[in-house]
Amino acid sequence: MGLSPLRRALPATVAVLALAASASPAGSRDEARIGLEDAHRFAAAFVAGDGLPTARALDAGYLRPATPALAAFVPEYIVDAATLAQAVADAPGPYRHAVDACLPMMARMGGFVQVVQLRYQELLPDAAPAAVVALFSTGNVAGTVVDGRIVLGLEKVCDGVSSEDGLRARLRGLVAHEWVHTRQPPPSDADRRDLLAWALREGTANTLAALVLGEATRASDNAWAMQREGELWTQFQRDRATMRAHWPDGGEPDAEAIEAGTRWLWNSAAPDGRPADLGYWVGQRITQAWLSRQPDKAEAVRRMLAMASVDAFLAESGYAP
Repeated sequence: MGLSPLRRALPATVAVLALAASASPAGSRDEARIGLEDAHRFAAAFVAGDGLPTARALDAGYLRPATPALAAFVPEYIVDAATLAQAVADAPGPYRHAVDACLPMMARMGGFVQVVQLRYQELLPDAAPAAVVALFSTGNVAGTVVDGRIVLGLEKVCDGVSSEDGLRARLRGLVAHEWVHTRQPPPSDADRRDLLAWALREGTANTLAALVLGEATRASDNAWAMQREGELWTQFQRDRATMRAHWPDGGEPDAEAIEAGTRWLWNSAAPDGRPADLGYWVGQRITQAWLSRQPDKAEAVRRMLAMASVDAFLAESGYAP
């Protein structure tokens, strides 16, 4: 998704859940490849610059020959070659690891994309596949959707990954999550100002990703949050009200709205043990509660993706910790 006004107002990075999953079946056909053209051009500039490519080199070798996916991605996530060069200079390690270790494995990772998308098509037969493109950004996104394409930021995706199985598991989770965003309608202005709408948007992606990957959907493995669920829900509702009151229709969020929203989204883990992006967890708890009440899972998936009213959805879920 594109940057919301709240995200543009902050120097925060986006933390996207990477749901672990087992490797794709051996011998699966590699028909749905990950687009690597941009990533290879970045790698060439990175290697030629001995790990510290200049802004001029990145502009000439990476940004100006951009594919349509990278060209659409740049304005909101990279900005320009100078910003990217500075990001690499500030933290070259993740880029070097991605170039040296992950990129060579990526060419063998296409099969899982087909598997994930086929599983969605079992629920939604008319669902079109989404293109998946890997590139390099400024350390601010692991996965997002731009112009209907799933875009993966390799310096974030590859962070901490040392094996092909580990990389495949992370990629499957990201693609399964981001695929949902390709099917959701763009958020309205009212939704952009609503913390519950954001949480349900991300919670739907987490819940459906877990469903198609055959994983538990309840998000109950977050021990820190589960022990405080009632307290967190009370705080979430209070912050939702604050965010709506301090983000005017058609305007920009003030400091109170930003503080309320970033308590749940677009943040990092806190020193007191509070995990990052708990809005995803809240949304997943609500969407799982709603889904568990639906007898027709295929119809339920369609309704989750459309979600005409977040308040009606919350009421139907029966979520009340």
